[in-house]
Amino acid sequence: MDYNKKHEALRKAQRKISDIGPFFRTEMAQYAIELGFDKGVDWALSNQWISVQEKFPEKLEGEIISDYVFVTNGNWYDIMRYDFNEKIWLDYTNGRHWGVTHWMPIPKLNTDIN
Repeated sequence: MDYNKKHEALRKAQRKISDIGPFFRTEMAQYAIELGFDKGVDWALSNQWISVQEKFPEKLEGEIISDYVFVTNGNWYDIMRYDFNEKIWLDYTNGRHWGVTHWMPIPKLNTDIN
């Protein structure tokens, strides 16, 4: 069963038993853990950050900037894009930022969920 089907099955089960009581909600939490959600979240949070010392996001076609990406310096998080000519990170207001140490692509929205 793929992730979307597992996730939908879990959501349906949660809706069905949400008013039964805490014992069954605990079982649902255990079921979610067994599906690997906790491992998936841990992996996503720890393995997708890319150091700016390794590489920068790709340029948008025909542009001098990247698409928006998540960025951090370990103390704060934001969404910015990189200007390759100025060698600077820009926020959504085109404010300039220094000190970004890592970035991560923003995942594409899955529109195949029924």
